[in-house]
Formats: sequence, structure tokens, C-alpha cells
Amino acid sequence: MSVGLSAHQSAKRCGVKIQRPRLLIIEDDLEFRDSLVNLLRDEFFISVADEGCEGYSRAISSRPDIVTLDTRMPGWDAVRTLTAFRENPRLQDIPILIVSDDSSRESVLPTIQAGADGYLLKENCSKANLIDRLNALLDVHVRS
Repeated sequence: MSVGLSAHQSAKRCGVKIQRPRLLIIEDDLEFRDSLVNLLRDEFFISVADEGCEGYSRAISSRPDIVTLDTRMPGWDAVRTLTAFRENPRLQDIPILIVSDDSSRESVLPTIQAGADGYLLKENCSKANLIDRLNALLDVHVRS
């Protein structure tokens, strides 16, 4: 594998055809959600939900490989959504990256305790950074 590339990126670079991972984006901010879709659509098959309960339902009907999740949304917030994923045997092992504009301890700690696999501030959501974080979580998941 090339240095600095995920297994997925290395295989792609070598011309090996592999299926793109399925990403579920759970985000209530339409503008930010659309920007995530635009950043990631070449690397992932994407589905979207605008709140946690809808995202959970989508994951049950079509299991994603990875999820990005906002912290504060109408309906189910991140902690409630994480709890539902982690309590469901079919979904409990899906890596979930929190993508939020809130870096306060009161926001970060409960999501990590509820089972989030990572936390990324929205201000740090460059295409390269986001793809690197998602691929790193996918690689850890595949190896475990």
C-alpha cells in the first residue's frame, strides 16, 4: 500500500475495481449537507437524512458502511441516534464520525461516550481532511 493512502485509495490508484463505500450523511443543515455531498460524491455512494430518526431508519433499510452525524438536530440528536445504532446488532459496528460546529466539552464528551468513532469540526471539513478521516475509520473497521 502506498504511504499515506487508505487501502481503498491504494486499490483505486492501482486500477483495482472496488465498490465505493456507502456513506449515510445525517445532517439537518441543508447547505452544509449539500456541500458534504458535493465533496464526497466521487468517493462514496451517498444517502442523506435530515435528522437522527430518519437516518436510523435509512440505515436499517440500507446498511451504510460509514455514517457522518451532526450533534444538534430536530428530533433525535447525536446521542440518541448513536445509542440507537449501538444497541442494534445489525448496525452497532458501523463507524460513525461526528461532524459538528460545537467543540465544547458538553457536546464532544457525550457523543464519544455514546459510541462515536471520531469527532470533526465543520470548520475543518476540507475534502482531503474529510476523506482521510472517513477512510481511516473504514480501514480500522475492515481490520477489526
